[in-house]
Amino acid sequence: MILIKLSSNMGGKQSRPDGSLLEGSAWLRSVVQHYQKRRQGVSGFDSFLIEPLGVDVAGVEHYKVNVAFRNSKGKAQTVYWVVKAAVLAPGLEAQETLHPVDSMSVGLLNHEIRVYTEVFGEIGKFLANKKNSRARYLLNVPDLVFHERLQQGSKPVRCHLVTEDVAETKRCSPVAKQVLEAGLSLGQFKVLLGTLAQFHAVGIAWSLGTKDDSMLDLFPFLHTKEDVKVRNAHLATYSRLLEAFYEPDSRERRLFGELLANSDELLKDSIKQDMCDPLGGLCLGPVMANEVMFQYETTFFDLCGVGGASNVIWKKDEDDIMASPICAAITTCGKIRFGNYLKELAVYFFSLPEALVRERYIVFMLQSYCHVLTMTLEMLDVDWQKHFGSLTFIKMVVAFYEHIPQALLRAVVEHMTLTDPAELEALIMTRTPTPAVIEKETTTASSYIPLTSKRVQFLLSLVNLVHKPV
Repeated sequence: MILIKLSSNMGGKQSRPDGSLLEGSAWLRSVVQHYQKRRQGVSGFDSFLIEPLGVDVAGVEHYKVNVAFRNSKGKAQTVYWVVKAAVLAPGLEAQETLHPVDSMSVGLLNHEIRVYTEVFGEIGKFLANKKNSRARYLLNVPDLVFHERLQQGSKPVRCHLVTEDVAETKRCSPVAKQVLEAGLSLGQFKVLLGTLAQFHAVGIAWSLGTKDDSMLDLFPFLHTKEDVKVRNAHLATYSRLLEAFYEPDSRERRLFGELLANSDELLKDSIKQDMCDPLGGLCLGPVMANEVMFQYETTFFDLCGVGGASNVIWKKDEDDIMASPICAAITTCGKIRFGNYLKELAVYFFSLPEALVRERYIVFMLQSYCHVLTMTLEMLDVDWQKHFGSLTFIKMVVAFYEHIPQALLRAVVEHMTLTDPAELEALIMTRTPTPAVIEKETTTASSYIPLTSKRVQFLLSLVNLVHKPV
């Protein structure tokens, strides 16, 4: 953590420079001034707190930033932000073939910036014009504060994205470490599906309100293509994991072997088909548990009896694992794309909740999702019965189960992406999981999830039997 305290003037001492914009206060000063330009300005800075949160699997650096300043009237204020940074290594920008991690980090962060500035810009206008004032709060993602991109020709070589820190502004908490390893609980997953349903409803209402025939005509970058070579490598690695824990004639290995043999057909691009489907639209993408935060029941004490965040002491339940979440926030928009809502739902069931949820509570969870979806569509003045036509709930459930094979494969790819290759190789050779480390919750953007006993059990449970009532 870096804490820079400044004198009352606009000067101040900066930390050691090493080429990073966040090693000093100059860049953050300009961001705060840009942020305050249409508010009450800035008369001075008091302190900058910069806490590195880690580097994610795509190579994007994450920082937690708190800036204390005074506005033009001298009133003390503090902003709470998360900064994401992606920069190509020196010299790579001039090369034809970029380093995979460097090019991935810049590409994904550039995609997230475009989602914020282009897609969410239009959706924001759409929601602001709705009669129901609650409509503007339907997207549970961090607010955009600032963005910066540097391009050489058509290729982005540096991206910085600043968003609100929902841990501070919305009192949200990341999932506990043991939940990250073993999957979301039934209550957590139900709340997350509510957030997903609201997002899908907004996508439907917004697309119906556009004059263009397709959102892909307006925003072609929403059609993302996967790296088939990387995908197949992850699937092969998972197959080796199963070989280490199951006999050759086991149901688990025979099942995954059949899926692996047909993976190219199961995972082929279906964009044209999805464009003609009433369930085709704007998707959140394969969000993982480390990209989700939950807001829990809180109590507060008003110090002065007049309200306002500065007069309130918040008290949160100390045992977040047992507490019931009331709201979920998605902390990244870098995976948002055009897709099929039902396929995305199926992927979420295999990517996020603990095994018991997908084994026994699929229909219950789908009912909850549909309830939020239709209620939100009504709030947005959409005749959902007309939009979905002959698609009944029973037909939707039947179609959902048809998407399970490809959902399992996609979930495997996402989970292998969050697994340290060296740690996985050691596990396959020794069948000895990583010792568990007791930790309440994670606040970092750690690249990998440790292969503890709970984590290994979760990964193996992906090929468990799933109850099918229809």
